[in-house]
Amino acid sequence: MIQKPRGTRDIVPPESKLWVAVEATAHRVFQAFGAEEIRTPVF
Repeated sequence: MIQKPRGTRDIVPPESKLWVAVEATAHRVFQAFGAEEIRTPVF
């Protein structure tokens, strides 16, 4: 079994649905102020 890295945790429903809403709101606000999205490495 693959173990998750120390200091991380999985986000599962119903919490993951909340995070989708939070991220969408943040995206709209940042976009309204002219910010552009960047993508950083993920593992």
